Amino acid sequence: MRVTLTGQYQTVYEGQAAIQNNSWGVDLWGFDDWVRGRDYAQTITYTPGDMLTGLVARWHYPSTEEGHILGYPEVIIGFKPWDQVGSRFLIGRADDLKTLTVTADVDIWGDTERFNISYDLWLTDSPTGHYSTITAEVMIWLHAGALDDHSTPVATLRIGEATARIFHQPAMSSGTDQTWSYTAVVLDRPMLEGTVDVAHILRMLERRGFIDGDDYLTSMEFGAEVQHGSGGYRLNRMTWDHARFRITEGADRVQGTDGGDWIRGRDGPDSLNGWAGADTLEGGRGADHLSGDRGRDVLNGGRGTDLLTGGSGADRFVFAEADRAGPEPAPRDRITDFRPGLDRIDLRGLDGDRIAEGDQPLALIGARAFSGTPGELRLKVLRDHAALLADTDGDGRADWALRLDGVTALAPGDLLL
Repeated sequence: MRVTLTGQYQTVYEGQAAIQNNSWGVDLWGFDDWVRGRDYAQTITYTPGDMLTGLVARWHYPSTEEGHILGYPEVIIGFKPWDQVGSRFLIGRADDLKTLTVTADVDIWGDTERFNISYDLWLTDSPTGHYSTITAEVMIWLHAGALDDHSTPVATLRIGEATARIFHQPAMSSGTDQTWSYTAVVLDRPMLEGTVDVAHILRMLERRGFIDGDDYLTSMEFGAEVQHGSGGYRLNRMTWDHARFRITEGADRVQGTDGGDWIRGRDGPDSLNGWAGADTLEGGRGADHLSGDRGRDVLNGGRGTDLLTGGSGADRFVFAEADRAGPEPAPRDRITDFRPGLDRIDLRGLDGDRIAEGDQPLALIGARAFSGTPGELRLKVLRDHAALLADTDGDGRADWALRLDGVTALAPGDLLL
């Protein structure tokens, strides 16, 4: 038996998902004199017990002078912060996402230039997921039509065989005092059938500074932003795959997947293993053990005394915390398997002169002793290892140190300064 939702905001829950007949723009933009069923209409028809297979949304809206979005007949996966509805299974830090992919098959018809097909993701700064804690909105447009996202293109992103333009607004509002950042990922070609790696997109957006990985992803919605006209979509099927790395404030042991993971530790002494793929591992503030395993990995221990193992592949070890370690210290961080000529040590994040204004680069002086000039980096070779030592304040003592097991010399290009 098929059921049709006709009323505004009618919502039905089923497992981890819900469907909602959402025409929020009619209320927000002040079209109070419009009568539903006479001036406009929007319905969702579904099969109870299997509502995401064969779901059909239909609508008709008059045009408006401003071209506002009027409706978003939608599927809600997770917990929608605006309405406080849905399952809480998705709530968790964006950084802790291990897997989040969604596969859909959609048919569209009608005035297809006047609506998009999109995923809409909400991030909050609190795990409660309340609308007052919203910090960011990310939309992934699978079909753009002729809609204008009202923001400025700032970058491009490769997604499978397609290229996406990234649009970003630092402050978006819904007519209230509350604001949040808005990012649209707009594909250059329709993708109405296929799988989207949402976790990968969020990682790429975080690396570009558009979202904060410490914020909580609460929900992923799917629907059509409707501007005006008549049309609809049929959702033939939709599935998703979701998993998280279990990362706490304590001591964690986390293993990545066979893809390119980005795993970030927190305060405790974490053990992070990237496994296969080109991974990025960040240790946080504890005494961490990072192992890239297979693939071309990036390892950043963060604060604390860290043990770093690149594994196979050409790896990059990144350092950006020049904590003062005392006179000629025993090296704090340690790389167990650095291979000169293949791996690289990235010191571009270290300020070579902590006294001068701005960040200054380090300069390698070989095995010579420090001269009392800020920014000197020396290589000290011992019996079974070498140490890189940096003087960042010009007092002739090492303020930062790194132990390199089994290394007796460095090749040109091993250091990024």
